[in-house]
Amino acid sequence: MLLGFIISNQGIEANTEKVTSIPDMIALVCIKDVDKLTGCMEALNRFSSRLGEWGLPFIKLLKR
Repeated sequence: MLLGFIISNQGIEANTEKVTSIPDMIALVCIKDVDKLTGCMEALNRFSSRLGEWGLPFIKLLKR
């Protein structure tokens, strides 16, 4: 286990505990929740090059 990923002879795999929790997330219901999510995405942006594209709908929603 390294940085939340499982390293084995077959390669790098995602941690199944973290992957299964994504569908169980509660839906965002207020602007404050969306703002928190975009803040977290901005912090993680340096680790994923396409994260900005995925977060664009949330940012547009906040501008309304």
